[in-house]
Amino acid sequence: MEWKYATPLQSKDVFQQFEQRYHVSVPTPLRELVEAHNGAYPLPPTYVVDGDVHEVKALLSWNEEEDENVWDAMRHMQYEQLHNVLPFMNDNFGNWIALQFDPLEDEAAVVWIEAEEKHTIEPIAPSWEAFWASFQTT
Repeated sequence: MEWKYATPLQSKDVFQQFEQRYHVSVPTPLRELVEAHNGAYPLPPTYVVDGDVHEVKALLSWNEEEDENVWDAMRHMQYEQLHNVLPFMNDNFGNWIALQFDPLEDEAAVVWIEAEEKHTIEPIAPSWEAFWASFQTT
């Protein structure tokens, strides 16, 4: 997968600051992805769930002053009382792709969260690895 338009992280302590503010642990694979591709657009931007093709826009930036950032997304999750989720991407319609943590599971699932109205949460993949494996390669 290729990534376009990444922006460098403005603080090396960004994950620690985020974890302290939101009381959530940022998984190592997400940290590594953000360190390499903060705010970038994946190419190709499409993944498949149950035979249906879906498109993402970009990784959320971890730089708080950028327009589409994880800080604003988490504030929105808290305001809407959406717990145990960590948004990390968005789509072209303003919806989020997020990790969903379940204390009874060993790893987080990946879900789609509707940005408007009822904030519907739909499963995408049972794990981080399964999500990235669902991306189309051509």
